[in-house]
Amino acid sequence: MPLRSSIGRWTLLIVHLFLPLVSTSAAPSYDESSVPAYTLPDVLRVPGEDRRISTVEDWERIARPALLAAFSTHVYGHTPRVRVTTTTSDDSSQPILGGKALLRQTRLHFHHADRKASVDLALILPATASPARPAPLIIGLNFWGNHTISSDPAFRMAAPAPGMETRERGSMNRRWPLESLVEQGYAVLTAFRGDVAPDNPTHYRSGVLSLFPDNTGPSRMGAIGAWSWTLSRLADHAGTLPEIDSTRISVIGHSRLGKAALWAAAQDTRFVRVFANNSGCMGGALSRREFGETVAIITRNFPYWFAPRLADYAERVNELPIDQHQLIALIAPRLVHIGAAQQDLWADPRGELLALRAAAPAYALYGIATELPDQLPPADATPLGTVLRFHLRTGRHDILAADWQAYLTPPGSRPTSRPPR
Repeated sequence: MPLRSSIGRWTLLIVHLFLPLVSTSAAPSYDESSVPAYTLPDVLRVPGEDRRISTVEDWERIARPALLAAFSTHVYGHTPRVRVTTTTSDDSSQPILGGKALLRQTRLHFHHADRKASVDLALILPATASPARPAPLIIGLNFWGNHTISSDPAFRMAAPAPGMETRERGSMNRRWPLESLVEQGYAVLTAFRGDVAPDNPTHYRSGVLSLFPDNTGPSRMGAIGAWSWTLSRLADHAGTLPEIDSTRISVIGHSRLGKAALWAAAQDTRFVRVFANNSGCMGGALSRREFGETVAIITRNFPYWFAPRLADYAERVNELPIDQHQLIALIAPRLVHIGAAQQDLWADPRGELLALRAAAPAYALYGIATELPDQLPPADATPLGTVLRFHLRTGRHDILAADWQAYLTPPGSRPTSRPPR
């Protein structure tokens, strides 16, 4: 490994570890006894109105649209509702994983007015998939380029994204257990977050956000909104592929991309399951707990992820008209599985479990009963729940094979050391 690359990686690691302590006005709290008293917004009450709904019809007709509008206005920004034309080019296919799968690489082009943007896709398709036997699909963005999810040289090297470092081939393959997924019959579709919106405050608008010059103002869409929008565009593309079962599309994301996966599933009902891994603040964790990363910390460190309006609530989070249990409720009646890590207090694992628990009334409208505890389960135990699911594993902030095993284990079963074939 070149010396410069090694130094750069260690520098980023040090920044990641210490940034929360030096770049914010207050250090994060990891003491459960210091969690302030709070009252969560009622999931079934229409935001901004003194009205509580009690039927699925009123949820879908009144409360759900109002909640989507509130999250758009105050948190993630308004998703542009414009027609974007999509074309493809540079298709190539070749067998990988010893012939168990086919790698299909495609460049997806977006056109809007006189503007263009492109994203490179990697589809890993089980060799058994066919129009007669279409495969279920898992869609997710990757952090450092399609070439990092596998050491196979068939994966094209990603072009450097503005303001982002590059990573070596196969450096993130621990996060993408492709062979195991293919053996279970899943197809995987991924793209590089840097193609979509570079994770950099100066350059994040150079990707798909460049398509929308009218995306301005205090409720403009930030990087998380752009990543979420693109997850839906990947679902559009998957719908054109006869080898994919478009009725069985799941979306997955880790950390900031877990936030994007939740927001994508809240808006797009084609995602029948969402797996949000270590998604934390403004993802799966309750904001009002102010445990670990907070609204004040995240809007100071990463303001470009969100609508600028979110920073208005940095020091008055209880005045935020929504909280993250309502984001989960927007996904009802579809499956939401939150994954947490025991040592990842920054992402507030208990706050994630409590958010799932507080979303239950929306699921009850659909006749789905949920029973989740208010205390964390033992690490590495059987995932809790059926449609609202939660697991806690040992270890730090990461997504590992154990997380994937938990996500894909049927409710009531214990994950095995190797996922079933």
